[in-house]
Amino acid sequence: MNTTPDMPSLLPDRSDASGWSWRLHVLTAGDPAWLGRVLRLGVGAWTIGRDLGDTPGPLQSADPLVSRVHLRLGVRAGASSITVEDLASRNGTWVNGRLAVHAEMAHGSVLRFGNTVAVLEADSGRHHGFEAPTPDVPGHSERARQIRHELERAAKAVLPTLIVGATGTGKEHAAVEIHRRSGRRGPLVRLNIAAVPETLFEAELFGSAQGAYTGAQKARAGRVVEANGGTLVLDEIGELPLPLQSKLLRVLEERTVRALGAHMDTQVDVKFLASTNANLDELVRQGRFRADLLARLRSQMVFLPPLSDRRIDILELADVVVPASVATATGAKQWREILPPEAVEVLILRPWTYNLRELRATLLEHSQHAADPVTLVTWLRPAPVRTAARETSEMLAPTLPNALVRNALPEVRGKRRGPSRRELEQLIVETSGNVEEIGRRLQCARRQVYRWLEAVDLSTDLLVAARHRAIEEAKWRE
Repeated sequence: MNTTPDMPSLLPDRSDASGWSWRLHVLTAGDPAWLGRVLRLGVGAWTIGRDLGDTPGPLQSADPLVSRVHLRLGVRAGASSITVEDLASRNGTWVNGRLAVHAEMAHGSVLRFGNTVAVLEADSGRHHGFEAPTPDVPGHSERARQIRHELERAAKAVLPTLIVGATGTGKEHAAVEIHRRSGRRGPLVRLNIAAVPETLFEAELFGSAQGAYTGAQKARAGRVVEANGGTLVLDEIGELPLPLQSKLLRVLEERTVRALGAHMDTQVDVKFLASTNANLDELVRQGRFRADLLARLRSQMVFLPPLSDRRIDILELADVVVPASVATATGAKQWREILPPEAVEVLILRPWTYNLRELRATLLEHSQHAADPVTLVTWLRPAPVRTAARETSEMLAPTLPNALVRNALPEVRGKRRGPSRRELEQLIVETSGNVEEIGRRLQCARRQVYRWLEAVDLSTDLLVAARHRAIEEAKWRE
């Protein structure tokens, strides 16, 4: 896996073997006593079976599909993997989806025997005290504990925090967790920078004074002032236009903000969080991001790993993004109660390119396949990777799950699907806020345009601001 400077190693430091141990996390099992267990494996040989003698041992399973003596795990001192040996079992042993007689298992490997599915973890033993999962950061893996530890540290810090990770890794959940742990009484306010046109961004972030432009009948508070006493999350910070980066840096350093058209600064008490999936160091090298702003944002940093590196936590994450009771009519509260072992194995091994977004869309479509385990397992397997020669736009649409595609555009009153928020913002800029022209382009009445603006939570003040800017630009050209 290629890493950026913002992306730490996902594996424990094995330079000192005494600092870590092997743990086998059981995600689903044919023996109810095994469900959810974490088996600590010390140096030596560990035999798993249904009948290991008169005294039941820690690795004795009542799973009916497990042989009397099924398999053996070998743990060697200081080794970076453990050995797996199938002991001529009736139903076989599977490692990472492949039938295995002798195999090596490393950190993150998936083991299936009988109706039991488990994931191997090399645990460094750090971050104790953060074992308890939370609604926004579930999971019992060391990675989950480390994330909760980093979020706690960020919550207590006064300086800004930068949350980095690939798309869909849960940056919005991390922001909620930081805000909750900070104990701040004010609101949690978000601003998706990528969704705001550059011409409207300054007023959206900093606000505007009464009379700042034609039609501004009253002062409008920006997102910074809205978040006073609380937390402001700047999503996709890498998309921030360069001219505005110096203004944001001033707000971060001086804790004051000046609205558009105002003559005085306003003091604010805001905890700033920024998130991105971009390589900000590369943007600095390209001259598209200020090095001093990046240094300021990096005062505290949290990295969120992709789902493929959190195999242990996938079922718990699934319970958060789509509760089983919502997606199915079975009455089950957890996905492990519904999915057969083969489906759990496929679900864990799937690469999850779009991470939690893809997981959510996949689970929402689960119900139509739940009655047929064979069809379910086939359906859960990822589609063949398309050739790199295809354009990105051609690759994206067919490979996205249908639920994700269906939810791409808002629906107003159960009728015609409207344009997205970003499309409406672009139309506002292109038409200088002319509602008649927007309606003409969308082939709808003025009233419908206003309904669509309301549906995606766009203020009509943006229309006025766009008109004012067009007037000012026309005067400047004259």
